Amino acid sequence: MQESLSLSELNQLIQLALNEQLEPTYWVVAEIGEMKRNHKGHCYMDLVEKEEEKIIAKARATIWSYEFYNISRWFESITRQELQEGMKILAKVVVQYHQVFGLSLNIKDIDPQYTLGERARRKQEVINQLLEEGVFDMNKEADMPFFPQRVAIISSPTAAGYGDFMDQLHHNPYGYKFHTKLFRATLQGDRAADSILEAIHLVHESLDDFDCLLILRGGGAQVDLDCFDTYQIAAHTAQFPIPVITGIGHERDETITDMVAHTAVKTPTAAAEYLLGKAMAVDEQLNQLTDRIQGSSKQIIQDHWNLIDKLTDRLNYGVRHEIQKEIHRTEKLGQNLQHSSRQLLQKEENTNTQLKHRLIYSSRNLIRESGQKLGELEKHLNTHSLLFLNQQKHQLEKLQQQLQLLDPINVLRRGYSITTLNGKILREVEEIRSGDELMTKTDIQLIKSIVKEAEKAIND
Repeated sequence: MQESLSLSELNQLIQLALNEQLEPTYWVVAEIGEMKRNHKGHCYMDLVEKEEEKIIAKARATIWSYEFYNISRWFESITRQELQEGMKILAKVVVQYHQVFGLSLNIKDIDPQYTLGERARRKQEVINQLLEEGVFDMNKEADMPFFPQRVAIISSPTAAGYGDFMDQLHHNPYGYKFHTKLFRATLQGDRAADSILEAIHLVHESLDDFDCLLILRGGGAQVDLDCFDTYQIAAHTAQFPIPVITGIGHERDETITDMVAHTAVKTPTAAAEYLLGKAMAVDEQLNQLTDRIQGSSKQIIQDHWNLIDKLTDRLNYGVRHEIQKEIHRTEKLGQNLQHSSRQLLQKEENTNTQLKHRLIYSSRNLIRESGQKLGELEKHLNTHSLLFLNQQKHQLEKLQQQLQLLDPINVLRRGYSITTLNGKILREVEEIRSGDELMTKTDIQLIKSIVKEAEKAIND
């Protein structure tokens, strides 16, 4: 009969062989497949090795409670994340063989630096892939609207960061109005990446309704940010057609999604401050434009007044000059007449006394008539000068009134309004589409409207 062993005897031989042949400890690289803790604090794991996502090796492992406390705390202090399933680790193990429970590994230590390096390596692989595909900076090149008011938000409705964002944005002290729509997503756990991708696809289906996309999270464990380092989330963010703003809520690490987004801020409240800053910039430019219009109007009026003053001075100078010329001419004529009269009188004094008197009388009449003509000419010039000045003054007053009527503030006070579409003044109905949001500014109100239907008016 062939010699045989009992199962316990075989297991004792295996245990003895292992004890004699194996080193006391080994450093092993493996991935945590499953991980559980019992009520006593012991941690039980399945360590696996994969090749193209296929498990090619597997072993049970244990960290006893008295060691798990120190190992886990040290690991978290270095990596800022907890040990979890799917994490690749470098563990110091003791190989144990039990006759009942079989082969298992007793973990004595875990090197956190290896896990940090492995995480950084995977992160760099994703970055390199995005760079090689030429999509890393695509979203940064998307045009951010001058005043982004229509905002799509991917977040959890119960997230504290989302609530803070909405409160700060919609209750801002400036009265700026924003249209926001929440696309619900799970932002932590195994479902996070798939949930965020689904929300991104939903936003993409209604792109025309939004100016930008916000991804908000706000606080939480470092490990929960891993979904934002995945290729799928980062690639979809980088290639999204409208600007993406991230406010994930972390202070120390920058995720790949932050890197490829158009604008990355630390917190959801910082994202609200970014949008409000955009609105304040628009407001400031409108105020500057109003000041420039008023300043230009005042300058035009002042220029016309200066022109009137110059014309008045020129007219007064011309009138005085003409009067002076006529006076000089008259004086010269009088001198000539007096001289001629004296000569004639001297010649004819002895022969014609009557002619002498007639000449003296004619001379005086001529001087008097010339003086009257000069007076009439002076009155004529003064009358036409005043008439011309009054006409210019009246024309300037009409121009001033027209400028005041064209002032945007006065236009609004007369009951008119200014309507803008996407921050631009609306001029043609062809610009409007159903669903657009119009901002109408009156003298005392800022009115937000949603267009249901727009058609061009037909003039009879």
